[in-house]
Amino acid sequence: MTKETFFIQVPPGLEDLALKEFHLKYINIELQVPEPTVEKGGLLVKLPLEKGVALNSWLKIPNRILLRIDHFKCRDLPKLFNRVSKLPLGHYFAGQDFSFHISSSASRLFDSRKIEATLKDALDRNFQRQEPKKKAKERVSQWDQWRFYCRFQDDWCELSIDTTGERLGKRGDKSKVGRAPLRENLASALYFAALQQNGLLNEMVQAEQRITLVDPFAGSGTLLSEAANFFKPSQSREFTFSYFPVFNVNKNSTQNCDPKFQTPLTLIAGEKSEQQYQALEENLKEFLPECAHLYLGDSFDGKLHHLINEISIKESSPIHLCLTNPPYGQRIKDSKKMIDLLNQIFHLYPFDRVGILMPKDAKLPQGNRVPYLHLKSYSFSHGGIPVVFSLWSKKETL
Repeated sequence: MTKETFFIQVPPGLEDLALKEFHLKYINIELQVPEPTVEKGGLLVKLPLEKGVALNSWLKIPNRILLRIDHFKCRDLPKLFNRVSKLPLGHYFAGQDFSFHISSSASRLFDSRKIEATLKDALDRNFQRQEPKKKAKERVSQWDQWRFYCRFQDDWCELSIDTTGERLGKRGDKSKVGRAPLRENLASALYFAALQQNGLLNEMVQAEQRITLVDPFAGSGTLLSEAANFFKPSQSREFTFSYFPVFNVNKNSTQNCDPKFQTPLTLIAGEKSEQQYQALEENLKEFLPECAHLYLGDSFDGKLHHLINEISIKESSPIHLCLTNPPYGQRIKDSKKMIDLLNQIFHLYPFDRVGILMPKDAKLPQGNRVPYLHLKSYSFSHGGIPVVFSLWSKKETL
């Protein structure tokens, strides 16, 4: 079977997590799991076309999935034109208008306007040479999010067609958005990072242990909803690949997740803002009231602690996980206030694991009074702000 080259585009700093997610979930697509190559900003892997595009439905950490159509040495526009005009593009191209995304580094070709004009002319010539059937042209005309990527690096040209459409973080099932929300794919990465530490994922699967997940700064509920849906395929949106001429019908996955990952998850959310709380309630409504419990008010007034304790006793939940994206920036400007906030989170409840997203320059609490040991940190960028996701474990659990 012919294999295509796919680039799984990932937020820089999260490549190793994305690789682990690929290994874990690809088995939902086929039993033989290939080994991707890790690059800065993504994973490169060869897969049959239908298997590669199916990654859009399963993977939650990447930004998008690109189909690499060519990689060649190129130092002038005539060669670029000749190469693109003769590419066999019938599976993906039927005359549709692309938006072009061009980048160049250490290359003779760097003028994005000239490169784009050359690509357009070359695709027009390609269309004339290999004019597609009427059905193919009708199919591509039904979609308006066609993206063509051209990257020059050291005079090497990489050409890719996007298979995703809107970034993968746009799940299509979130009706209300709060202020400065955490991006969905980053929220998924935080949850998966927490599961990776100290064998928590294996413990959850092998012992079928229920996890109680708490977010005391829940906002509109992004982190909790991403955790609840992490092992389920995305079925609430369309993807670009569904309109490739090679496919006669939409190819979105309708599979369910591997049964061993259907361990019950209890969600507990605290939120102080009434406006944010309304968004939280709307976004988590599918989990209410059986699997999600919401609290409107100050998370540190003692009532949220009581709610966690009450639910844990009722549901016999042995694993307690706290993941949160607390307010920082304008609302918490100095490091002393940040440390005070972290200490409040640490003493909210005796969690087994705590994961906190914070500014990269924030100081971490230290000393014997801290009831947790630092496990690992992940550095990346969120909304242009350098941040670090810091994971901690209760001292007596190590």
